[in-house]
Amino acid sequence: MDTKLATIICSDVIGYSRLMQADEIGTLKKLDACRAVIDALIIEHRGRLFNTGGDSVLIEFASAVDAVRFGVVMQAAMRGLNNGLRWRVGMHVGEVWIYGTNLMGDAVNLAARTESLADYG
Repeated sequence: MDTKLATIICSDVIGYSRLMQADEIGTLKKLDACRAVIDALIIEHRGRLFNTGGDSVLIEFASAVDAVRFGVVMQAAMRGLNNGLRWRVGMHVGEVWIYGTNLMGDAVNLAARTESLADYG
């Protein structure tokens, strides 16, 4: 397997499980609206979505500057949707293992850990 240096962003919805328990259809509709915006922003900021799971997204960027700009713009866009879903974002730069179309390694794990410590906004 090959490696490369990448900036990884991990983002998910705060309280997603609780929201799904309360209103699955409504939450999924809101998530779809968010993902449409997020997917467009990923392209605009030269990122690549490499993994998802429920509400979470894992995105790689070749540039840390592009990743930071994406995170700031994404948070503003999610607030602008005003649909009740609050996103948090974590980021880490490091060496990743290329595993098919997926990326693995400490940089991915650390991005997820920083995301779990992040607050909304």
